[in-house]
Amino acid sequence: MGRLIRRTWYAIRHRRREDELREEMAFHREMTQQELEAGGLAPVDAEPAAHRVFGSGALAADQSRDVWIPPALQGIVQDLRLAIRVLWSARLVSMVAIPSLALGIGANTAVFSVSSPARC
Repeated sequence: MGRLIRRTWYAIRHRRREDELREEMAFHREMTQQELEAGGLAPVDAEPAAHRVFGSGALAADQSRDVWIPPALQGIVQDLRLAIRVLWSARLVSMVAIPSLALGIGANTAVFSVSSPARC
């Protein structure tokens, strides 16, 4: 249960976690660069070498996010955020469409629940 709560908290506070992840990755890249410079590599050559040693930043970030939130849940959360942004940007359409859909679904459910014969 605690794991679910922690992952939900990460999903809610995603911006802060992304900033922390970006800072941590930059720190590790800088430390790798400093180690290469201390090993005798020129500062101009140490930066690209540190990027090669560190590897793909996007891949490392994706793997870190997969630990925080399962990939399926990430997709659902991203879809919900997009839906909320789209609905918020077209508020008038949303205020008409959402009650219309709710009324149609409710009426359809009521008609089929009343008209279906009772089965014994």
